[in-house]
Amino acid sequence: MAIAGWWYLRNLLLYGDPFGLGLYKGEFSSPTFSPFSLHDWGEAMHALGTSLIARFGWMSVAAPQWLYWLLAIWIGLAILGIRRWRIEQRWQLAWALVGLSFAWTFAFAVLSGQVGWQARFLFPAAPVAACALAMGLERSVKTAAWLLPALLVTMAVGLPNTVISAAYPYLVVEPQPERPVLALWRPDTANPIELRGILLPQTAKAGQPWLVNTLWRAVGKQDRKWSLFVHLAKPGSESESFAFDVQPQDGVWQALRWTPDDWWEDLLTIHLPAELEPGQYEVRMGWFDEFGDWSRAGVWSQNGLLLGDYAVVGKVVVE
Repeated sequence: MAIAGWWYLRNLLLYGDPFGLGLYKGEFSSPTFSPFSLHDWGEAMHALGTSLIARFGWMSVAAPQWLYWLLAIWIGLAILGIRRWRIEQRWQLAWALVGLSFAWTFAFAVLSGQVGWQARFLFPAAPVAACALAMGLERSVKTAAWLLPALLVTMAVGLPNTVISAAYPYLVVEPQPERPVLALWRPDTANPIELRGILLPQTAKAGQPWLVNTLWRAVGKQDRKWSLFVHLAKPGSESESFAFDVQPQDGVWQALRWTPDDWWEDLLTIHLPAELEPGQYEVRMGWFDEFGDWSRAGVWSQNGLLLGDYAVVGKVVVE
């Protein structure tokens, strides 16, 4: 209480309870855990065991199944090698630490749900468990005990590129500062958005997909989930003949995730309606607040002049 008591008082003042549990439950939904359910215990021990060996991305990225079985066999051999412990005070205290860590994790799971069964909550007792398993493994397999450290090193080297990075798409690309700014949007309360490249087919067919590849740069963070609109309009017309709206990268790379100097490509698959009248159209692009007040970001010139709320990025002939 002398070291951490202020934290509970802070939570009580900010959130109304000393643990901030209500706020936690509001942010992280999780299946409940019942200590009287064998099914829940099975799910809990599976989560605890896999996260002890290798689990990433907030428990969402798992390692290959064979790796869990291989490590489980080694841990089983180590446990079999633990025959008798000397009853000394230091070991009593050590095992008490293991018990306390598990008790805390159990209590947290009862309060918060299955999400509480994560091996990182046992880390305070990790040195004790590691020493015990190492001694048991040495007794069980003796000269072959070096295979386990070799396996762990191989995991540490191999999993980042074969499991972790492969589970997440690359949302951004390398900066390309040599590309000129084709259009510049300046939201009223956020940082500018730059169009740095566009591959616009000059012809399209009504009733078929039309692929437009774009390159963007975020000058800084945004304060809303901007949506991109692409309009086809007859030259000189104030109204559009066709409208297409989309979140960046189909919603994967929403504007609230952008950080300063992010560059990303976005391949737009635009399905043109079959009834679209053939002819030449201007291609107009812009950003608008689809989930807010529907306001549009202004388009500005390099000299600081407001040009409107959309940019003409090219022309296309619809056949």
